[in-house]
Amino acid sequence: MQLSMKVKGEGAENVSRLIAKNPSNPYERKEKGQNVRLAFTTFKSDEAEFIIYVDVDPIELVKSGSNHFDITHYINDREFAVSSLFCSYIRKALGTALNGKPKEEYSEWVHHAFNLEVSFGPIASHLADKRIQELFEPMGYAVEIERGNIDYTFDLKTRSTARYVTLKGEVTVQQALQHLFILIPVLDNFKHYFLDEREIEKIERYGEGWLDSHPLKSYIYEQSPLFNKRT
Repeated sequence: MQLSMKVKGEGAENVSRLIAKNPSNPYERKEKGQNVRLAFTTFKSDEAEFIIYVDVDPIELVKSGSNHFDITHYINDREFAVSSLFCSYIRKALGTALNGKPKEEYSEWVHHAFNLEVSFGPIASHLADKRIQELFEPMGYAVEIERGNIDYTFDLKTRSTARYVTLKGEVTVQQALQHLFILIPVLDNFKHYFLDEREIEKIERYGEGWLDSHPLKSYIYEQSPLFNKRT
């Protein structure tokens, strides 16, 4: 499971300040028993790209689950698919950008809209490609969906093709990440994980300024575990 972000244009190198990561030093931390890694693949004044990915231990995934006797933990695609769990693993690593709190001398770049491209995958979702496009297009993204060549089983009855999603648009780094942290859980076929009240309140703030005007707001609230937990 991975996510990459490519930023082009004047001041692109400041993405490293916005996410508070040194482009010369790959980031690696343990988060909830999983390995979270981030590295820059391109770093120039007018173009920068980083990738963040998670190496998941399926045994740790079972230990953290609510049903230790459910063997589908071992056979579903959750270990390698971008999902709500993926968001929970990488949130701390990208917290500075999500909250728009870099060092003061770089604060002006929080509100700077870059020529930005975000790619993530693979995803395992029951949603049709058209619905995925409808979720992201209202924020001004061009949405591209690529299908992998291998089918994989995510339960005993259903087969799904791995999909990779690329979003392109003029948007701030903070906005792009906040969109992802609200909408990726909507794509997630499996939403059985624990969020405490403080964590939910923090994530709900990511929807401020755009979620209320989204054409699919009701659908997002209905499908997202972030909001359903309170109903």
